[in-house]
Amino acid sequence: MVSALMPWIVSAWSHDTDGVCSQGNCHLKEKHLTNRVQVGSPVGMKLAKVPTAVVRDEEPPKPVFEKRSLNIEEDMQMYSKFLDRKEDIKGNHAVYMRQHPELKALLADFLQFLLLRKPQDIISFASEYFSAFSTTVPNASPYLASNAPTPFPVSRGNTRIEQLRTPTR
Repeated sequence: MVSALMPWIVSAWSHDTDGVCSQGNCHLKEKHLTNRVQVGSPVGMKLAKVPTAVVRDEEPPKPVFEKRSLNIEEDMQMYSKFLDRKEDIKGNHAVYMRQHPELKALLADFLQFLLLRKPQDIISFASEYFSAFSTTVPNASPYLASNAPTPFPVSRGNTRIEQLRTPTR
Protein backbone atom coordinates (compact mmCIF):
# COMPACT_ATOMS: atom_id res chain seq x y z
CA MET A 1 0.00 0.00 0.00
CA VAL A 2 2.83 2.40 0.86
CA SER A 3 4.71 1.45 -2.31
CA ALA A 4 1.82 2.83 -4.39
CA LEU A 5 2.40 6.22 -2.78
CA MET A 6 6.13 6.36 -3.53
CA PRO A 7 5.94 9.43 -5.82
CA TRP A 8 4.53 11.40 -2.87
CA ILE A 9 7.01 10.22 -0.20
CA VAL A 10 9.84 12.44 1.03
CA SER A 11 12.92 10.65 2.39
CA ALA A 12 15.48 12.08 4.77
CA TRP A 13 18.59 10.14 5.79
CA SER A 14 21.15 11.19 8.38
CA HIS A 15 24.82 10.41 7.81
CA ASP A 16 27.60 10.31 10.41
CA THR A 17 30.91 12.05 9.91
CA ASP A 18 32.24 8.76 8.50
CA GLY A 19 29.61 8.84 5.77
CA VAL A 20 27.73 5.87 7.26
CA CYS A 21 23.94 6.15 7.18
CA SER A 22 22.64 6.06 10.76
CA GLN A 23 18.97 7.02 10.57
CA GLY A 24 16.28 7.39 7.95
CA ASN A 25 12.77 8.82 7.90
CA CYS A 26 10.16 8.78 5.13
CA HIS A 27 7.20 11.18 5.20
CA LEU A 28 4.08 11.57 3.10
CA LYS A 29 3.26 14.94 1.58
CA GLU A 30 0.80 15.48 4.46
CA LYS A 31 3.75 15.04 6.89
CA HIS A 32 2.71 11.58 8.15
CA LEU A 33 5.70 9.42 9.09
CA THR A 34 5.64 6.27 6.93
CA ASN A 35 8.96 4.58 7.70
CA ARG A 36 11.71 5.01 10.29
CA VAL A 37 14.95 3.02 10.37
CA GLN A 38 17.86 3.50 12.77
CA VAL A 39 21.11 1.60 12.42
CA GLY A 40 21.98 -0.29 15.59
CA SER A 41 18.42 -0.31 16.85
CA PRO A 42 16.45 -3.57 16.77
CA VAL A 43 13.23 -1.62 16.15
CA GLY A 44 12.03 -0.46 12.76
CA MET A 45 8.75 1.37 12.21
CA LYS A 46 6.52 1.23 9.15
CA LEU A 47 3.13 2.79 8.45
CA ALA A 48 0.50 0.03 8.58
CA LYS A 49 -2.45 2.03 7.29
CA VAL A 50 -2.43 5.17 5.20
CA PRO A 51 -4.59 7.81 6.91
CA THR A 52 -7.38 9.38 4.96
CA ALA A 53 -6.49 12.69 3.46
CA VAL A 54 -7.91 15.71 5.18
CA VAL A 55 -9.85 17.84 2.74
CA ARG A 56 -10.18 21.39 3.90
CA ASP A 57 -13.29 23.33 3.03
CA GLU A 58 -12.75 26.58 1.27
CA GLU A 59 -13.91 29.50 3.32
CA PRO A 60 -16.21 31.84 1.47
CA PRO A 61 -14.78 35.31 1.04
CA LYS A 62 -15.77 37.78 3.73
CA PRO A 63 -18.42 40.21 2.58
CA VAL A 64 -17.34 43.78 2.07
CA PHE A 65 -19.79 46.37 3.27
CA GLU A 66 -19.67 49.89 1.99
CA LYS A 67 -19.21 52.62 4.53
CA ARG A 68 -22.27 54.68 5.22
CA SER A 69 -22.04 58.21 6.48
CA LEU A 70 -23.63 58.42 9.90
CA ASN A 71 -25.25 61.73 10.71
CA ILE A 72 -26.62 61.20 14.18
CA GLU A 73 -28.63 64.44 14.26
CA GLU A 74 -30.64 63.47 11.18
CA ASP A 75 -31.27 59.82 12.09
CA MET A 76 -33.86 60.07 14.86
CA GLN A 77 -33.76 56.37 15.79
CA MET A 78 -29.97 56.41 16.21
CA TYR A 79 -30.11 59.71 18.12
CA SER A 80 -32.75 58.24 20.43
CA LYS A 81 -30.58 55.17 21.10
CA PHE A 82 -27.64 57.46 21.79
CA LEU A 83 -29.61 59.51 24.32
CA ASP A 84 -30.95 56.37 26.01
CA ARG A 85 -27.46 54.92 26.33
CA LYS A 86 -26.11 58.23 27.59
CA GLU A 87 -28.73 58.38 30.34
CA ASP A 88 -28.08 54.74 31.22
CA ILE A 89 -24.36 55.39 31.64
CA LYS A 90 -25.01 58.51 33.72
CA GLY A 91 -27.38 56.54 35.96
CA ASN A 92 -24.85 53.71 36.41
CA HIS A 93 -22.18 56.26 37.28
CA ALA A 94 -24.40 57.96 39.87
CA VAL A 95 -25.27 54.60 41.47
CA TYR A 96 -21.58 53.65 41.63
CA MET A 97 -20.67 56.98 43.23
CA ARG A 98 -23.42 56.54 45.85
CA GLN A 99 -22.22 53.02 46.66
CA HIS A 100 -18.58 54.12 47.01
CA PRO A 101 -18.31 57.30 49.12
CA GLU A 102 -14.53 56.83 49.43
CA LEU A 103 -14.26 57.62 45.71
CA LYS A 104 -15.92 60.98 46.27
CA ALA A 105 -13.45 61.75 49.08
CA LEU A 106 -10.52 60.68 46.88
CA LEU A 107 -11.63 62.96 44.05
CA ALA A 108 -12.15 65.86 46.47
CA ASP A 109 -8.61 65.38 47.82
CA PHE A 110 -7.21 65.26 44.30
CA LEU A 111 -9.00 68.45 43.24
CA GLN A 112 -7.82 70.26 46.39
CA PHE A 113 -4.24 69.11 45.78
CA LEU A 114 -4.55 70.18 42.14
CA LEU A 115 -5.71 73.67 43.12
CA LEU A 116 -2.90 74.03 45.66
CA ARG A 117 -0.06 72.87 43.37
CA LYS A 118 -1.34 74.30 40.04
CA PRO A 119 0.90 72.07 37.86
CA GLN A 120 1.80 72.89 34.27
CA ASP A 121 1.07 69.36 33.01
CA ILE A 122 -2.17 68.18 34.62
CA ILE A 123 -2.16 64.77 32.94
CA SER A 124 1.25 63.70 34.29
CA PHE A 125 0.35 65.22 37.68
CA ALA A 126 -2.85 63.15 37.82
CA SER A 127 -0.93 60.05 36.70
CA GLU A 128 1.60 60.46 39.51
CA TYR A 129 -1.12 61.23 42.07
CA PHE A 130 -3.30 58.22 41.29
CA SER A 131 -0.42 55.76 40.72
CA ALA A 132 -0.03 55.59 44.50
CA PHE A 133 -3.50 54.03 44.70
CA SER A 134 -3.01 51.59 41.80
CA THR A 135 -2.55 47.90 42.43
CA THR A 136 -1.08 47.27 38.97
CA VAL A 137 1.84 49.70 39.27
CA PRO A 138 4.72 47.90 41.00
CA ASN A 139 6.11 49.61 44.07
CA ALA A 140 9.70 50.75 43.95
CA SER A 141 12.09 48.59 45.90
CA PRO A 142 12.94 49.99 49.34
CA TYR A 143 16.53 48.92 48.69
CA LEU A 144 16.83 50.86 45.44
CA ALA A 145 18.93 53.60 47.04
CA SER A 146 21.37 51.07 48.49
CA ASN A 147 22.50 50.13 44.99
CA ALA A 148 23.66 53.67 44.21
CA PRO A 149 27.41 54.31 44.40
CA THR A 150 28.54 56.19 47.50
CA PRO A 151 31.49 58.57 47.93
CA PHE A 152 32.73 56.70 51.01
CA PRO A 153 35.98 54.70 50.76
CA VAL A 154 34.49 51.67 52.53
CA SER A 155 32.45 50.95 49.44
CA ARG A 156 34.35 48.35 47.43
CA GLY A 157 32.14 48.72 44.36
CA ASN A 158 32.44 52.50 44.12
CA THR A 159 34.01 53.60 40.87
CA ARG A 160 34.20 57.30 41.80
CA ILE A 161 36.54 56.89 44.80
CA GLU A 162 39.65 57.71 42.79
CA GLN A 163 38.09 60.97 41.63
CA LEU A 164 37.25 62.01 45.19
CA ARG A 165 40.64 61.33 46.76
CA THR A 166 42.84 64.34 47.30
CA PRO A 167 46.23 64.20 45.61
CA THR A 168 49.08 63.40 47.98
CA ARG A 169 52.22 65.54 48.03
